[in-house]
Amino acid sequence: ELLTSIAQEIRKDVVRMSSVARSAGVDAALSLVDVLVYLYWGFLNINPKEPHLPQRDRFILGDMDGCSALYAVLARNGFFDREQLWCYLRLGAILQGTPDIRTPGVDAPATAHGFGAGIAVGMARELQAIGSPGRVVCLLNVKQLSEELVWHAFQSACGYRLGRIMYVVIINNSDEKVLSESLSLLMQETAELGLNPVYLDGHSFSSLEDFFSGINWEDCRPKMIILHTRIGKGLPFIESNSNQYKRMLTMSEADLALSILEVKTADEG
Repeated sequence: ELLTSIAQEIRKDVVRMSSVARSAGVDAALSLVDVLVYLYWGFLNINPKEPHLPQRDRFILGDMDGCSALYAVLARNGFFDREQLWCYLRLGAILQGTPDIRTPGVDAPATAHGFGAGIAVGMARELQAIGSPGRVVCLLNVKQLSEELVWHAFQSACGYRLGRIMYVVIINNSDEKVLSESLSLLMQETAELGLNPVYLDGHSFSSLEDFFSGINWEDCRPKMIILHTRIGKGLPFIESNSNQYKRMLTMSEADLALSILEVKTADEG
């Protein structure tokens, strides 16, 4: 219930900040909110008051579409003042269209081409070399798995026995064809590398908790989870017609979105 409540507040912030900035990408960002909320409130070992502790966990957002959701999560977590969200995309602001390591709480720059998978390997190798208990979580979109460099990163993670690295692969509802035709192939190809992925609902906090709490981090094999998410999650008018909303919301649509999320928050309360 706590995570659900936090996720609703995060969704409202994503809509607000994107509306103020007149930016697109609300649909994709909303699909990642539950995953990010679980990671930051239910899993990652981080401390906003000491953001550079060597033993901390690291998170890499390998999908730029979710940067507004990540910013909203970092603000609610206390990495920077929430008022900074309303300066999203402004010239000189700390919150730009792609996460930057100068932004508090961001461990690596975001990329749309799968480079995050390789950055995660480098981070995990460094932590392994210094004997740090820190784990590295890298979130990727399934479309990025078409990049050869991503598979090279997976192979390196397995070859170096980086058991404290976790790849989170997102398949959203606009990828139904990918889901039906390629999921079994994806599971097979990753399993052949030794990743043994698990497929779950990316909006189920209980499923995420069951999975993450059962991980054996002493196992030297890299971990992977494939999550099915819904574009525009939380807003039925986007969920049911996601292809129409790959643009910035109009003011009336933003007002409608906030009114829906406010009602849901009241119902849950």
